[in-house]
Amino acid sequence: MHPQSKKGGEVKEPDSAKCIKISTDASISQMFLPGAIVILCPIIMGTLFGPTCVAGILMGIIISGIQLAISMANSGGAWDNCKKSIKNQGLWMKFSEMNSAESEVYSNELKKVEENIELLTRHGIYNFKEIEDRRIVLKGKIDDLDRERESKTAEEKEEIVNPKQGYIDKKNPFWARAESASISGDTVGDPLKDTSGPSLNILIKLSSILSVVFAPLFIKTSFFNALPEQVKAVVPK
Repeated sequence: MHPQSKKGGEVKEPDSAKCIKISTDASISQMFLPGAIVILCPIIMGTLFGPTCVAGILMGIIISGIQLAISMANSGGAWDNCKKSIKNQGLWMKFSEMNSAESEVYSNELKKVEENIELLTRHGIYNFKEIEDRRIVLKGKIDDLDRERESKTAEEKEEIVNPKQGYIDKKNPFWARAESASISGDTVGDPLKDTSGPSLNILIKLSSILSVVFAPLFIKTSFFNALPEQVKAVVPK
């Protein structure tokens, strides 16, 4: 499709700047709350409960942030590579999977042929020898696949059909479902490895820097530091 569109006899260019503005405004508005939590949490907790509380918060942020960042980067990269592998190199299939996929293809085609025969019969048309021959051929292929599967041992059914080259066939439902699932995984995997994972590094750094900068304030304004001596004597150390 041509990037230009006609409206009212005039050729108009696509308004890409408006699309970018919509996405930018939405991302800024939706990131306001998470950013405020990252900035205000150490400051509020440190002001009320002192440096010890902030140290505990930082330990949790660092430990959980590192684990999530590594997990997001690895899982996102795995999903991305999975889609590329299935699309470019094919899908390695066991004999049982290949047999079931081919049988499903023939069964779906047989179902359509039988529906056509039923439709023609309903309208009083009985001269459909070619369609009837196709139904016989499809039934024969399905029976051959069933016999071939039954003749294999359990070990032979688990063998890879072609270990040197992956299987690529868009008509094969097994491959099509695998490709569809890999596309869904890649949709989630790209932002995981490119944005969500690296953003946790910024979260850790920002929380740590804010805690260090405001550490003198925490010591002066801490709620526990302002407790009377009588209460401090009761609190177990």
